[in-house]
Amino acid sequence: MNYKEHLSLSSDIEIHRVRTGQDLEKQINEILEAFDFHKVTQVMQALNWAFSNTEDQIPSYGELVMQAQRLVYQGIQGVFQYGNNFSTGTGGFNVICTRCDDGYIVIDLQFVVADWSNRE
Repeated sequence: MNYKEHLSLSSDIEIHRVRTGQDLEKQINEILEAFDFHKVTQVMQALNWAFSNTEDQIPSYGELVMQAQRLVYQGIQGVFQYGNNFSTGTGGFNVICTRCDDGYIVIDLQFVVADWSNRE
């Protein structure tokens, strides 16, 4: 079963969820095509938010896509190497990968400006 769910939680957070059942490469491309990198660029410009390795330069659209893609690959690799749940992130991006009981891998790509939890 294939499905794609796009949840816009707020102007600051975008989540794209795709379950495996199709080629992982195709899924990754779908996530990256559907994700609103223009909104991320606008937020980063408004906040003057630069990645630490860019010498105070706000990342370009292409750099944001490459960073997100790298993290998605890390997340998938982490599920296969370390267990059914793996998360990674940097620069506002979070990737959460979860392998379900039926073998599907759920991939979440998020850009988070602010978050808080009292989870212990």
